[in-house]
Amino acid sequence: MKSWIRLKGTRFHLVLLIVSFLFYNNVTLVIVLMSVAMFGYGITYACMPALFGDTIVYSEWKTGKNATGWNIRSLRTG
Repeated sequence: MKSWIRLKGTRFHLVLLIVSFLFYNNVTLVIVLMSVAMFGYGITYACMPALFGDTIVYSEWKTGKNATGWNIRSLRTG
């Protein structure tokens, strides 16, 4: 469910950024569209820590070892 919400937020963000790019002549519309697009970005950004936790649980289930610190460090170094 969390990954579905993250995907929908990313798509919402992307669509509004593309529409704002198409209407670049209207500055007011671009500012409004980009402001609304940041809502989708916020949803995506808020879901990331929860997805980190899911990765840790999956890793422990798959390997049988609790490597929480290693997983968080490797995910945050990008």
